[in-house]
Amino acid sequence: MILESPRSAFKDVFAKRQPVNHRVVGTLGMVSIIYLYTCAGPIGSEPIVSAGGPLAAMFALLVYPLLVTIPYAYIVAELCSAFPEDGGFTIWVLNAFGPYWGFQVGYWSWISGVIRTALIPDTILNLFLAFYDTKIESTAVELFVKAGIAIVLTFPACFGTRNATRLSCFLLVVVIVPFFTYTIWAYVKTSEVGEIFDVRHEVTYYDRDIDDAILEAIATVALLPISFDDLLPLSNAFAAAVEFTIIVAAMRLRMTLPYIPRPTKVPGGILGLLIFAGVPAVVLGYILVHTFMTSLIATLLMVGLLLFGLINGIWSTRWG
Repeated sequence: MILESPRSAFKDVFAKRQPVNHRVVGTLGMVSIIYLYTCAGPIGSEPIVSAGGPLAAMFALLVYPLLVTIPYAYIVAELCSAFPEDGGFTIWVLNAFGPYWGFQVGYWSWISGVIRTALIPDTILNLFLAFYDTKIESTAVELFVKAGIAIVLTFPACFGTRNATRLSCFLLVVVIVPFFTYTIWAYVKTSEVGEIFDVRHEVTYYDRDIDDAILEAIATVALLPISFDDLLPLSNAFAAAVEFTIIVAAMRLRMTLPYIPRPTKVPGGILGLLIFAGVPAVVLGYILVHTFMTSLIATLLMVGLLLFGLINGIWSTRWG
């Protein structure tokens, strides 16, 4: 039996209310949202360049998508084609492992998104202070300013998907134009080819519906007192847990629901899927383990948030 999201169970009712072939988000809007959600610019990649040099950094940034991102995207494309309905990866995991783990993976993804959102006010404020060469002496004032930034950034989500998409397209241009400008300027100013092999800092260690919007804003504000260096590995760990579970779910569904049509399919059967998933699974596992080794605060937060989700999942599946 294939399990579906609550919305899909009433798809005939919803179909009568909605226009036919009505796209809310266009291709450019989707690209903008994906880019801003997953990357949003070069900030944060500086330690890669300073620790390994420009050439090693460029090579790593090229190899990582080939070995990790593209195979993972292929697996996701297979699951999307097998379950093309509202609910996404929660439905995949629901069919693979049941409602308990479907809830867990949705909860992990939400936590990762909240933490990622909590990083933005800190980044914006630090860039502003660095640009104007000033600082805020009071911790309370700094927290108040970050909370204000977080609340302002929540507003677009309260005005519908179309408006949020238009803003994302604008921000995509704002991010990319300066990035390309500085990149071209750097190549022009490079006097010697040998400079791309330089390692500038050898000791650098690279570690590194409106109610929903309001709830996320509240959770974001609650996380603002925690430092960027503690939140970043925590966000990566929860995102890695989601992606690792998706990979395992894809393998499980190949065995339990082999008859489902898959217009897009990783070639080679189970063995091909294992080969495709090998490197991404190892990298995601490393990210999870590394989080527990880098920051005590991140470790305690991760354990606490995981326990909350596990207990809530048990309560929901048994008595909810």
